[in-house]
Amino acid sequence: MKRNYLFSLLLLLGLLGGHVQQGQAQIGDIIGAAGSLGDGCSNGCSGLSGCGQGCNASDLFFLTQFIEWNSQWIRNHRGAPIPLGAELMLDASALPVTYGVYRPRIRVNLGLFSTDYRYSILVQEILGETDIYATHDWQMLVFNPVLTDVFALRIGIGAVYEELSRNLYQDHNLGLDFYMFDQAVKLGVEGRYAYHFGERIAPRVELNGELKFRLLNAQHAKIYAGLNAFYARYYQQINIWSIGVGLNFRFE
Repeated sequence: MKRNYLFSLLLLLGLLGGHVQQGQAQIGDIIGAAGSLGDGCSNGCSGLSGCGQGCNASDLFFLTQFIEWNSQWIRNHRGAPIPLGAELMLDASALPVTYGVYRPRIRVNLGLFSTDYRYSILVQEILGETDIYATHDWQMLVFNPVLTDVFALRIGIGAVYEELSRNLYQDHNLGLDFYMFDQAVKLGVEGRYAYHFGERIAPRVELNGELKFRLLNAQHAKIYAGLNAFYARYYQQINIWSIGVGLNFRFE
């Protein structure tokens, strides 16, 4: 059964790779496009929340309400397992060979809410010179409306910070995780959308997929390993894709 899932994913990724031309993927082009724009969140609250909307008392009230709802949810579920813990995810690309995509990531779960940080690195060497495009992706507030043993739904909002240009954009996230065969197999799909309010463009639209198999099933820890796929369109004109491998460590 696992082999059938693996074959299906490889076939899907091969079809995706055939539609995205390798010649379009230039890390230097992304760096150039990033440098041509100003800060996408210059009017935000300390450059983070609100991005172009400003921070006011209603934002603070909304956040405190979230915290209160989460605390109440935990109190109401004292007799049931509460999703408390952390996840460490390490993904690296294997294809294409012309550039590398590396995305270490950590997520902290606390009941209905999580916070999620990812360091995304694109690396390409051309004629002896290395182009590196790196972003700090922090989903500051992630809402988990559905958390079961077989399915999880995440909706998040945060910010993307580009290291070279120092641009800061608001970022939105939607994630779906499916656990099969008593959580022995994990199938995950995630979409991200970053927006530049000043220029009214999307600096990054991203789609991720993963198929991982459980290697360790301890009482308070699980380890998954398998394949991941990544596709992103930067600045509405530059396509990047990758197929790679990854490890997931889940502590509860």
